[in-house]
Amino acid sequence: MLYEGETPYDHQEHPYSILPYPMLDNEVWGLIEDVIDQQRYINRLITLLDFIMGSAAKGVLLVPESCIPDDMDIDDIATQWSKFNGVIKLKLKPGAEIPRQISANITNIGAHEMLGLQVKFMQEIFGSSPAIQGHQAGSGTPSSLYAQEAQNATLNSKDIMDHFSWFIEHRDQKILKVMLQYYNEERYINIAGASYNKEAKIWRPDLIDDTEIDLQVTQGVDTPVYRQMIDDLLFKLLEGNFIDVDSFLENTSLPFADKVLESINMKRQQMQQGMMPGADVPPELLAEAQQGNPQATQLIEQMMGQAKTSPEWNYGAN
Repeated sequence: MLYEGETPYDHQEHPYSILPYPMLDNEVWGLIEDVIDQQRYINRLITLLDFIMGSAAKGVLLVPESCIPDDMDIDDIATQWSKFNGVIKLKLKPGAEIPRQISANITNIGAHEMLGLQVKFMQEIFGSSPAIQGHQAGSGTPSSLYAQEAQNATLNSKDIMDHFSWFIEHRDQKILKVMLQYYNEERYINIAGASYNKEAKIWRPDLIDDTEIDLQVTQGVDTPVYRQMIDDLLFKLLEGNFIDVDSFLENTSLPFADKVLESINMKRQQMQQGMMPGADVPPELLAEAQQGNPQATQLIEQMMGQAKTSPEWNYGAN
């Protein structure tokens, strides 16, 4: 039974964001609906292969009865056969066979080929080529062809990604509408990454009250891999003296960058006031250097070298 009542929200909508995808004939179908038959057949083939391997002969010992001595039985032979230094006494007649162990191979009934065929069907139905899955390309495959295969495979999932992007935008818009109505005090908004302005992380209701806001979701590049590339480039520029320590700390994503920059600014203010700055280094930076971080060690050397050669340092020393 559905509950019906007057909405307390100014946007006159329910507070939920739902994405029924894909919806066909007023029914929500799962993303793997088209490959259910293939998955069932794959499960059946795996069960069949497991049964064949379990019922196949593995290490069966064949002992002719004429070889068994009178003072031993078949259990004694089995015990000695399983020992690494066992000794079996046999009573062989002329032309008799000695005991032998057999291991039967799994009968090739085409189950492996059918399993590979069904997996290939799943890839073709989904449109996920081995390139987009990250599989290693064959020998002699051009990089341009491999990249083209990955690009073509992304077109098959474009509709899913577009719907998901729309859902994210719709959800954020609803959250923003609720915030405009109920957030009456300043508060800190947890935003990941360092590419945001400090003012963007503080909710100020007095600045956005009675303001028409349009929300648009875009793809960003603020990822761990991208930040690592930026840090490496900034560190190379710092080593080459193309940028100073301040520029490096302002743009890097290192966790101790803000505290180190604050310490440098404090020492610079002390030198401008005619005071001798302390020679202490932020403990966070020292801890990184002691752990063997080459960037932290290089940064300490840059700080000390820049401070000693600056006009403020010379002025304070005089």
